[in-house]
Amino acid sequence: MDRIWTTLLLVIIAAASIAEENLYICDASTVLELSEAGSLENSDFAKAISMHQARFAVDRKSGIVAGGPFATIDAKDGRILSSGSEEEALKIVWLAEGPFTHLKYLWVRSYANGPKKPFLGVTGNVVITGTCE
Repeated sequence: MDRIWTTLLLVIIAAASIAEENLYICDASTVLELSEAGSLENSDFAKAISMHQARFAVDRKSGIVAGGPFATIDAKDGRILSSGSEEEALKIVWLAEGPFTHLKYLWVRSYANGPKKPFLGVTGNVVITGTCE
C-alpha cells in the first residue's frame, strides 16, 4: 500500500514540473482530535497522523490529493469550492467512505505572502494545520 502512495505522489510531483503552479506540497505541523469533553487535544491517533502521514500533495485544478490524511483514495464525491488565487483561498471538500462515512475539508491560504501558504484541514473529528509550498 505504501508503494501505491509513493508512486502516486511521484506521478503528481512529476506532473508538477509541467504545471508547478497547480500543485501544493504540504506538511502538517499540528494535529488535534476532538476529545470526549469537546475540546481539541493530542491523542494517539493524532500522533500517528503527524508521524506517518504528515506530507501530502494537492493538485489545485483536479482536487486530487496524494498521501497524508486528505488522500482522495476513499473520496466518493469531491468539490473544488475555489482553486485559490491572489485574493481567495484554495477550498476543497470531499465526502469520504471508509469504515465510516465522513467529510474532508482542506483550506489553503493561497493569497499569503511568500512561498509558504498556511493550511487548515478537517477529516472526521481531526483538525490538521501546517503549510504548503
